[in-house]
Amino acid sequence: MITSENGAGRYRGEKLDGEEIRAKLLGKEVTPSESQPVAPYGEQFGENGEWHYSIVKRALRQFAGKWYIDNDSVCVIADGIPTECREVWSGEKANTIFMREPLGPSREPVELSINPIRPVHRKER
Repeated sequence: MITSENGAGRYRGEKLDGEEIRAKLLGKEVTPSESQPVAPYGEQFGENGEWHYSIVKRALRQFAGKWYIDNDSVCVIADGIPTECREVWSGEKANTIFMREPLGPSREPVELSINPIRPVHRKER
């Protein structure tokens, strides 16, 4: 069990193991909960191992790569960012977890909402 301070206040959560992480993230998109004081971003964990990350700071930045589970952590390999493995904790509410932001300055986990991946609609030419 962990206890930490963040923008949402104190929380207590159980560290998830690899199977629990896969069950929570497979085919899902995570975004910061509204109470989190971080730049808007979205992270998608595709069923085929594809990973997509978009963040808006001064401009939209997007990254794509692969994700996998290793030693009870979720790991990401993508061009333009260092390979990183992050631990995941259960959230206080249904469909939430706590995990560090992929490229964020803080090493503290933030509360993330879990939702199905939204399909991308492209205009027909």
